[in-house]
Amino acid sequence: MSSEIDQIKDRINIIDLVSQYIPLKKAGINHQARCPFHNEKTPSFYVSADRGTYKCFGCGEGGDIFTFVEKMEGLEFRGALEKLATQAGVTLTNKAPTKKDEKKDIYSEIMESATIAWQRELGGNEAAKDYLKKRGFTKEIVSEYRIGFAPESWSFAKDYLLQKSFIEQDVEKVGIIKTGETGRSYDRFRSRIIFPLFSIDGKVIAFSGRFFGSESDYENPPAKYLNSPETPLFNKSRVLYGMHTAKQHIRKNNFACVVEGQVDLVMAQQVFPNTVATSGTALTSQHITLINRFSERLVFVYDGDNAGLNSAYRGSLLALEQNMEVKIATLPTEKDPADIILDSKDEYKKIIAGAQDVFDFYLAHIAKTTQGRDQTIAIEEKLFPLLHAVPNPLERDRYFGVISQKLGMSTEALQGRFSQIKVRTQTSPQTESQKSTTALSNGVTPTKRLAHILVWQNSLSEERQSIDVERVLHSYDTTVVGQIEKHMNDVIDIDTIAFELENLYKTDIMVQNEIQEIAQSIEKLYSNYRLDTLKAKLSQAVLEGDTQKQTALKQEIATLLTNSR
Repeated sequence: MSSEIDQIKDRINIIDLVSQYIPLKKAGINHQARCPFHNEKTPSFYVSADRGTYKCFGCGEGGDIFTFVEKMEGLEFRGALEKLATQAGVTLTNKAPTKKDEKKDIYSEIMESATIAWQRELGGNEAAKDYLKKRGFTKEIVSEYRIGFAPESWSFAKDYLLQKSFIEQDVEKVGIIKTGETGRSYDRFRSRIIFPLFSIDGKVIAFSGRFFGSESDYENPPAKYLNSPETPLFNKSRVLYGMHTAKQHIRKNNFACVVEGQVDLVMAQQVFPNTVATSGTALTSQHITLINRFSERLVFVYDGDNAGLNSAYRGSLLALEQNMEVKIATLPTEKDPADIILDSKDEYKKIIAGAQDVFDFYLAHIAKTTQGRDQTIAIEEKLFPLLHAVPNPLERDRYFGVISQKLGMSTEALQGRFSQIKVRTQTSPQTESQKSTTALSNGVTPTKRLAHILVWQNSLSEERQSIDVERVLHSYDTTVVGQIEKHMNDVIDIDTIAFELENLYKTDIMVQNEIQEIAQSIEKLYSNYRLDTLKAKLSQAVLEGDTQKQTALKQEIATLLTNSR
């Protein structure tokens, strides 16, 4: 296995790999970017082609091509290994899967089998196909998104999967069937159009069933969408529908559109492929973090009713806390994105192009719908939480000015009232003030500093080294070398030290000058130590009345002082 891992590392350049996910800029001998794993304004994420590693000095994340893909794609090591092996053209001969991996493989096979079965069923159901056609779904769209149909049967999926030798317990574990009060299991999805939900690497992990009948036929109409429950494959707070295809488009266009519902997502991606959707849950901070890996700009495209406005508001709070640039697209009341796109793709493009800054949007809404005391209450309840979520105080002050001008209120009065009210918002998982300290802190001794430089140089290829490590060590006596080697052996995270030093010492000359300065510091340090030792011995000789020893020590001290000048 290790030889296969080495082959993959030899064939995949980490710079090329990371560049598929985030834009990198040259920074000395390394490449630099804003970290994809936490929110930051100033780039602190470094990638080294020489070592094949990356390191973020903000959140502490670091590793090689395998750990990077694990983090970006939400995979375990085996999944990252297989993905990179395929990319590198390396055949894995011994995967040695764990029991947990084997069970997840079985779950994935169940999901894939169910998807295929429901796709086949759609082909024979004219009512479902007519509904999709009316919503603008072409045959190509239906095929691309693997849309299917669950028939009106209590056991269609269950019977099909058990006939394929899957066990009932596993089928229930992935949410395809459920057990009723009688103790008998039955299909969760019945008489619904089925939208498979995909992991970020494109595997089916859950389903969403869309009711498409006439609500007037029911005394209590069923829910519009029925979604898979939480399973070993599916965490609805972390998964965004369409992200597996949208992620590269989000990075390319540098913004993401967020809609609600599968039909809106599928139609919206025909116009803006950088669109994602939530499934069965409100937008979460984990969703925002996922989007923020690819772009810090997003546009909420929710329905124009009160429910849509409230959803956009809650999402805006979460996004602002992660330093994102947030806009709201204004949709006509009682029309969702899919309806607008079906009527006119150009009209939908205009709506997205005309999306307003989140503060401008809600400020205009407040100015239009309230006045007097109601307006004051709306400002405190709606705008103040948004302002509180903005991490940058200068940006916050700018918005105070905008509110003051729009509503004819005193900026000082607004700021005073804002400071009086304790505003409750979500807390961001990571801020720049929480960044970890660097490896080379104040107070590092010269020998430890030198040890870090030597460890760094040893991690480089021979042609890249600025100094001869062995020669530097041989220039010191055994006592000093022992201290340096102890510090070298204590180093655990070589990448952290290496990236920091490469950022600090841009050229070979800078490294060589630093070695000379450290040598002078060490010499001075040990001269002072020897001087203190000799003075202590002299004091003892005086107490003992040993004049001969006193003379010898005084001469040694004088020589040491002369040489150190």
